[in-house]
Amino acid sequence: PSVWTYEGTLSDPLTGKVIAEVEGLEVVKQLPTITSSKSSDKALLNNLCTKHVLFPKQKTTQSSQPSWDTATTILSRKLFCYRRPSNINNASGKVDSESLLKSLRLRPDGPLRHLSPLENMAVYDSAITYITRNNGREMVVLTELGGGKADDNID
Repeated sequence: PSVWTYEGTLSDPLTGKVIAEVEGLEVVKQLPTITSSKSSDKALLNNLCTKHVLFPKQKTTQSSQPSWDTATTILSRKLFCYRRPSNINNASGKVDSESLLKSLRLRPDGPLRHLSPLENMAVYDSAITYITRNNGREMVVLTELGGGKADDNID
């Protein structure tokens, strides 16, 4: 797995005022490459929708040969933490639970919206699968957002 870190700010596009600071962490993992010739490889895709695209329950074409050669999937999980802008942080400068964003205004003249502890952090999962066809001369990229869970009733 690879790990990436992010740091930045969210700003009001009209005024340029910093609304929140953002710190993030991303963990990326590549699954083993699978081939169309080994249907046992589909277990590597677990509950991803990609599995239903590459290994349909019912054949949709007259040919028994799959229309793809290889597929490589990269899983990503991003965690973002939203903090109050630096000019409001505590005197020690340390990032602690007191510096998490606790409220914001969606519009400059809007009411103050208080955030729950779960709203000042966000987790994003994604899976990107690169599918080759025609001996690598064509490539299809399939992106899945969310928890990476497929509907088990997809055919």
